[in-house]
Amino acid sequence: MKKIIIYCVIFIFPAIIFAQNNLEDVIYLKNGSVIKGIIIEQVPNVSIKIQTVDKNIFAFKMEEIERMTKEPVTNDRYSFSNSGEKFFMNKKNKYFSVGVGYGNSYGGLGLRLQQRFGNKLGFGWHAGVGYFPGQVLDMEPSVWFCGGAKFFWYKAWYINITYGTVARYKQEQYYWGYYYGYQSEEGNLYGPSFMLGGDWFFNKVFGMNGALGVSVLPDNPYYMQNAVATIDFGFIFKF
Repeated sequence: MKKIIIYCVIFIFPAIIFAQNNLEDVIYLKNGSVIKGIIIEQVPNVSIKIQTVDKNIFAFKMEEIERMTKEPVTNDRYSFSNSGEKFFMNKKNKYFSVGVGYGNSYGGLGLRLQQRFGNKLGFGWHAGVGYFPGQVLDMEPSVWFCGGAKFFWYKAWYINITYGTVARYKQEQYYWGYYYGYQSEEGNLYGPSFMLGGDWFFNKVFGMNGALGVSVLPDNPYYMQNAVATIDFGFIFKF
């Protein structure tokens, strides 16, 4: 009998403790979302709070929950499927991305590289180079570029400060005298842009970007206004 007790103490009890340490709380919501972590607060029949491994805390009403279980720990942290939280957030909001789109941060119609650091609050850098189809405005095509910084104030939402190409100008000078003619001059204008937008991901890799803002035009005799509206829109791939 003593041998059996000793055997239980040495082998069985540690196995039970180990198994418990490798379990986590899993909440299944009625909308199909699944959240994994540790339940840190529960008000019976009212609400529940769960903290994920990356320290994000989510609160749900009991009527939103379909069931709660304990399951073996996996690498998948949480995913959302309802319209209000449909964008997938990865384990940590640190990533490098490549985007294809149109706007100041894409250098016109072009390519953008970006790196994000932090979690809910974060920051990042980006650089873009693209092509300006100048024929639309009766101008020569041009290569645009930009670079800047983003400040993420809540997950995907950010404030973007960019410097680079913000506009094109064209001037035609007419001459009178012994002969009549004109000289055409055109080029890129460079200045800062300020935008508010977001980078949203539909899964672990693919997402979209959108932003609105204003570009400040440098002192230039070919433009009457001092600022113009600007946009960003594109598709991004995260690594």
